[in-house]
Amino acid sequence: MTGQQRPTSNGPADPVGSDLNGLPEIVARIVETMQQARLESVVVSKGDFHLELRSRSASTEPATALVPESGPGGDDPADDQPGEDIHVIKSPMIGTFYVAPAPGESPFVQPGDTVIPDQVIGIVEAMKVMNEIAVDRAGTVIEVVAEDAETVEYGSPLVRLRVQP
Repeated sequence: MTGQQRPTSNGPADPVGSDLNGLPEIVARIVETMQQARLESVVVSKGDFHLELRSRSASTEPATALVPESGPGGDDPADDQPGEDIHVIKSPMIGTFYVAPAPGESPFVQPGDTVIPDQVIGIVEAMKVMNEIAVDRAGTVIEVVAEDAETVEYGSPLVRLRVQP
């Protein structure tokens, strides 16, 4: 053989593929790897697909705040005696969180507001798509955890509710 060989791969099939059906799971695995390796950014490009992820500094945001809680309560000492009456709405994706429908407009919700199922509490912009985030149960807003225009990750807390009985 002469100097060049074709690269071969025994690894898994193309993880991105021609459709993006499995993208949320792939991104979640990339984020987990970033957290474990304490990486500040990752760029993945293939053809027309481009994904760029940047994390907050490890010193300002503990990794435990970025993953979904396994049950009532959690690691946040600011929880008001966490229990079954407290519910946290979390980001279903990586993106930029917005508290209002447009700059200069009133926020979707504020502390003290009563919300009903399917009411929009914010928007997460991901890959130039605006995704409305809605509540899944009735309650009263305790706190809007994420700041306007803040980068959020999968599982990041957005809004805390006191669930109505």
